[in-house]
Amino acid sequence: MRDDDVEPLADGAVYDVVRREWRPMAASPLAPRSGCSASVLDGEVFVWGGEARGRYFGDGARYDPIRDTWSMLPEVPVRRSGMSTIALDDIVIMSGGTYGGGPDVNLLLYDSLEERWLLREDLSDFRPGAGCVFVDLGDGAVYVWSCFNPTAEHAILVVRRSVGPGGIEPPTKGL
Repeated sequence: MRDDDVEPLADGAVYDVVRREWRPMAASPLAPRSGCSASVLDGEVFVWGGEARGRYFGDGARYDPIRDTWSMLPEVPVRRSGMSTIALDDIVIMSGGTYGGGPDVNLLLYDSLEERWLLREDLSDFRPGAGCVFVDLGDGAVYVWSCFNPTAEHAILVVRRSVGPGGIEPPTKGL
């Protein structure tokens, strides 16, 4: 079965850990899709991108589980599917994924305070692809592992928070 033969689901549910039960969530303003990415920032779920039947999406929305409401977010500069995201303070970091023509090589930052995207870095030699993994060890940095780059010296990218413009230091390669 091909991905184009599968119809993405349009609904969702929230699990209440206190009541130990599932409840339907409010309808999303986003079209049904697969391959989207989600991160939690300040108790809200930020969802972007994805793909359905060969169409790539760049739109995004934020879900507030307390109010059970969705609100739209600025579109990602490059539509993609299968990317990875992680929140670091008030910034969502996005890398990897594909856009139909191959892997995307840009590191993107979403500033949740200013509600805008920043194209931070061309990672052509890092080749994050759809298989990158983010890890936050709580030391003020996010470590990005590329599953598509066979050279060890470029397999890890370190992204650190800064106080300067853009909120993130230029990424460094390796530990």
